[in-house]
Amino acid sequence: MKNEYELIAESDLLLQLDCPDLAMERHWLFKDLSTDAFKDVVSLHIDAINKAVEKIVDPPGDNPNVCELREPRAKGDREGKFL
Repeated sequence: MKNEYELIAESDLLLQLDCPDLAMERHWLFKDLSTDAFKDVVSLHIDAINKAVEKIVDPPGDNPNVCELREPRAKGDREGKFL
């Protein structure tokens, strides 16, 4: 998705990443992992997102040609523990 994200930024559009699966995967794919092990998985996913947007996200004011990035966090639509 890196190329798509960069194209969006070059078009002066707001890039919003909706990633409800970051927390929801706890119930779907990683329900047998310990909390610490699941946090490691989430960290890996966040690192991948950061890598994908690294060329288009700068601290505010440093580069006028970067997009604003928002990643809303939601608990999802399923009962269970949330980190």
